[in-house]
Amino acid sequence: MLRDGTVVLLRLVGPDDKALLRHEFERWSPESRYARFLAPKQSLTDDELDYLCNLDQETHFAIGAIAEAGEGDGDPVGLGIARFIRLPTVPLEPVTAEAAIAVADAAHRKGLGRLLLLRLCAAAAEREIERFRCEVLVDNTSMKALIDAIAPEHT
Repeated sequence: MLRDGTVVLLRLVGPDDKALLRHEFERWSPESRYARFLAPKQSLTDDELDYLCNLDQETHFAIGAIAEAGEGDGDPVGLGIARFIRLPTVPLEPVTAEAAIAVADAAHRKGLGRLLLLRLCAAAAEREIERFRCEVLVDNTSMKALIDAIAPEHT
């Protein structure tokens, strides 16, 4: 449950989520798209959707946060997604994955980013991933604050 009382379902992302991901991406603000992709992005191509939804859930893992429209009997609404991609192993280095989180504008500042990051950390630990690497825009203060809160020793 989010801070505002919204009930969300967290579940693995799969091939059947392509249409939902495309639809929700189109509803994001240009600022949210830029924060996630670090560049202006108008749409997701079929190849990108295939890459983002056809996962092995071991080396490329993703969970989505979904709510239902209306009074619980409407279509699913995608509120956020978190993923990691295991990087090639380097001898004597911790097992590392590239991590990313995106939260729909309607769910900003409700605790969903924190929930997704904590679940992503748990999934990574289950897969023996010891460290995340991620790129965050310098002006993405909410993501920087979230990382500071969950991993104060980050570099």
